[in-house]
Amino acid sequence: MPATHSPMPARAWIVRLARVCWERKTLSIIVIVASVSTILLAALTPLITRQAVNDAIAGDTTHLPLLACGLLLIALFDFIGNYVRRGYAGELSLWVQHTLRSRAFDSIQKLDGAGQDALRTGQVISRTNSDLQQVHTLLQMCPVPLAVLTYYVAGIAVMLWMSPSMTLIVICVLAALAITALRARRRVFAQTGLASDRLAHMTEHMREVLEQISVVKSCVAELRETRWLDGQSRQMVAGTHRRRYLAGDAGRNHAGATGDRAKSSCCAMAAGR
Repeated sequence: MPATHSPMPARAWIVRLARVCWERKTLSIIVIVASVSTILLAALTPLITRQAVNDAIAGDTTHLPLLACGLLLIALFDFIGNYVRRGYAGELSLWVQHTLRSRAFDSIQKLDGAGQDALRTGQVISRTNSDLQQVHTLLQMCPVPLAVLTYYVAGIAVMLWMSPSMTLIVICVLAALAITALRARRRVFAQTGLASDRLAHMTEHMREVLEQISVVKSCVAELRETRWLDGQSRQMVAGTHRRRYLAGDAGRNHAGATGDRAKSSCCAMAAGR
């Protein structure tokens, strides 16, 4: 029987992705521990610096060598932690991407004839390539937001200890940034989904044209199909640049929507033909 689709909550994909990542428990734990521990130590840097400055102003230089060594050790540990978390996060993201692609193809193979006929080739190609590439990039960069979140929490705690008034200003700025990011999120994600749908539609159309290439040539429709492909490629590239503009307008630190190079190269190859 054809597969039936049941509505899933909006957060279901996060839970499913987390379950797949947790299948490699060792890699997941290493990435989490490396991301959190390095940032927690880095948050101690202002306290050590303040103590060193206060001792120097007071004329007591006895503990300055120890404090300097502490700063150097924190910097060394931060460097090693960054290397470890990025390396293992890349390994985890590649494994998850390969696993999800294999499971998607296994699910397609289990469909009956009617279910396979109902599938659109363009959608399958788009989802198993561009969408999984976005998942790979998301997991590869996952330590960065985790480290930033840990740094914000630890930094606010340290700032409360040092200067409550300055902490209030920082919290107001962070709230403004969060509101801006949430407002831009809907527009950026909408453009991402539109680009994926256009890529799938173009791929499906090209498959149909190639299957009926004799009809296209006999009707002298090569120029029409070339113009259609050129127009679709231009719209896709324009949507990609618009998505980048919207992301950059919300803040350069939140820019860089994933999967752009894969889609642009696909459009360029198709237009070149």
